[in-house]
Amino acid sequence: MAEKYADRKIDVVVTVFRSALDFVLGDDASTKRPFPPGTPVVFAGLDADDLAGRTLPPEVRGVLLKRAFAPTLELALRVHPNTRRVVVVGGTSAFDLHLLDDARREFQAYEDRVTFDYTNTLPFDQLLTQLANLPPGTIVLYTTVFQDGAGQPFVPHDAVARVSAAANVPVYGFLDQYVGRGIVGGTLYSLASQGTEAARFASDLLKGAHSESRISELGTSEVVFDWRQMNRWKIAAGDVPEGSEIRYRDLRLWEQYPGQTAAGLGVIVAQAAIIFLLLHEHRRRRSAEMDSRRRAAELIHVGRHATAGECPRLSRMN
Repeated sequence: MAEKYADRKIDVVVTVFRSALDFVLGDDASTKRPFPPGTPVVFAGLDADDLAGRTLPPEVRGVLLKRAFAPTLELALRVHPNTRRVVVVGGTSAFDLHLLDDARREFQAYEDRVTFDYTNTLPFDQLLTQLANLPPGTIVLYTTVFQDGAGQPFVPHDAVARVSAAANVPVYGFLDQYVGRGIVGGTLYSLASQGTEAARFASDLLKGAHSESRISELGTSEVVFDWRQMNRWKIAAGDVPEGSEIRYRDLRLWEQYPGQTAAGLGVIVAQAAIIFLLLHEHRRRRSAEMDSRRRAAELIHVGRHATAGECPRLSRMN
């Protein structure tokens, strides 16, 4: 990196996760600092624990996220009240283990309610086999898998898709990137929001603007479900908390286009009313015509009888 950019002035460097920040600042003992001191740096993907006891240089700014694992567990237990066992799927990289340690601490408060099984030491293929044969009353919580128990590297959102496809029980997660890749849902923190905030810092630096706040923290999370996975595991819409966001839902026509549907129904109702009135008027006229014909026939019949009665009288007179 130092050789590649030796003849260039770097306006801003953006890092994601702690390892990248350590690398850029030269805090990684195995590397030297790749950029000159004073190079502006914006970080994202770190939590407060990553900065504990650490003094950042003045040229560093960034956005912290607040990871929380217990809210997803609480959510899953609410949706699946008969859960007795929770399988926690993670990896063996330094980052994987960091998240697993955080999750394990938060899950201690639930150990009197369910049994926890941590599977991060398994090779991935063995993990998938185990997940395909879990007993009823089990749910899976997925953190990250950057590296499996055999040392094989993975991309976490690709791994979660394979985990969700293999598991014979519902899988829940903690990150918004996992929605649409097989998890049922969860109380999720957003890397998209992290990226937006980090981009704001970088944009300010490129414009020469310097905000007073060097560090911002995004603590918000969203309760999100995947409609397709809800159907897969027979989870009714009424089983999820009110206000939850349900994605990939197959909306009916009137849910997708309420205004157009209402207008179309109004036209149909108006047309039906007009047709009804026309048919009613047609029946009324036909009834009137039939009544008129009947009366004419009666008059003819009466006239014939009257004529027949006059003929004998005229004969006698003659």
